[in-house]
Amino acid sequence: MAVANGPLLLAYDYRVMSFVTDPYPIRILLLGSSDATGRDIKACMASEPLASEVAQVQSLDEALSRLRVGRYDLILLGPLNDETLALAQWQAIEQKFPDHAPFVVIYDDPVVVDAAVLMRRGIGDCLRTNQLASLPAVAADAISRWRVRRDQHKTTAELARAMRRAAELSDLLQLRIEEERQAIAREVHDDIGGSLAAVKFDLAWMSRHCKDSEMLSHVQMALELLDHAVQASQRIILDLRPPLLDQGLVTAIDWLGRNFGQRTKVAVQFEHGDDLPSLPDNIQLVVYRTAQEALTNITKYAQCRQVRLALRFEQQVLTLVVGDDGTGLPEDALDKPRAFGLKGLVERAESVGGSLRVESEWGKGTTLTLTIPLRKPLRPARRTVLRRPSPGVLRGREPST
Repeated sequence: MAVANGPLLLAYDYRVMSFVTDPYPIRILLLGSSDATGRDIKACMASEPLASEVAQVQSLDEALSRLRVGRYDLILLGPLNDETLALAQWQAIEQKFPDHAPFVVIYDDPVVVDAAVLMRRGIGDCLRTNQLASLPAVAADAISRWRVRRDQHKTTAELARAMRRAAELSDLLQLRIEEERQAIAREVHDDIGGSLAAVKFDLAWMSRHCKDSEMLSHVQMALELLDHAVQASQRIILDLRPPLLDQGLVTAIDWLGRNFGQRTKVAVQFEHGDDLPSLPDNIQLVVYRTAQEALTNITKYAQCRQVRLALRFEQQVLTLVVGDDGTGLPEDALDKPRAFGLKGLVERAESVGGSLRVESEWGKGTTLTLTIPLRKPLRPARRTVLRRPSPGVLRGREPST
């Protein structure tokens, strides 16, 4: 509640300067005052350098009508001695015009009207009738605070829109990346894979018909190098576009774990339920890429002896857990400028309405948890029977190229 004292008037003089430059006068809507009080308020505002126009109405309906057709910078209510009435009229205007101008309540009896209660409820300020001389200061202060809040809300809304646009751009980039990966995988399979297969047939023919032992030795070495090239191409294809997802998410994650265990000699435990539903392709891909990136990070940094994978579906929530008993992450791992891998996983999770949590303790390992709520019930998937992939697949090779 404002009072007419020295510091407040100094603050008022400072604030008034910002309103003098406005291209229009401050418009005030006065609700419920008597003609005499209205004249006093108009005279008080007219005596200040703050240019103002005061429109006086006697009923709430008149005030609502004015607010529908005109812009006001301040709403004055009173004088009154009914706290409930003040709140009721403020709430009625708030309901019809959420972005209305700030309120200032003028009251007679501080025993009946608790100014602190009104201001806590959202009313801009309160002023006793015997302090009308300070009304210009109170008006300038209320309008200034309201404009600051309005600008803050505007900035927050713009920031939210920018974040939504950034998220949409991130989703689009992820989509384009996956499309490009699929295209590259097809090119590697069709062109490079086909060429390698043709070369292998020719070398095999040469090894069968070559009589020179030295030449035959070179052909055998070439075949071995070619086998490595075929394995590398198949590994690239599996990384770019995991065909095992066509057999179900459980099968794909199981293959990731087995392949990781064979390459790193780290023990891998995979736990999964039997009631996993049939999932949309984008969700399956997010879960697969999250597990793939987590295992890649473990290979690079964890120095662990055991890895635990878990895939659960409970109460319409899909959860992937990847944990290790390695060195753990430093506390600022996510804040580092080059922490693109983890940040990318967070964005992937958010793109399907999920979230990613990373828990780590230095020297005791790291646990990554991906949680994706599914908004509508999904049909059960066909029961997946895990089969141990062939040795060629475990090495990154498919039966045929």
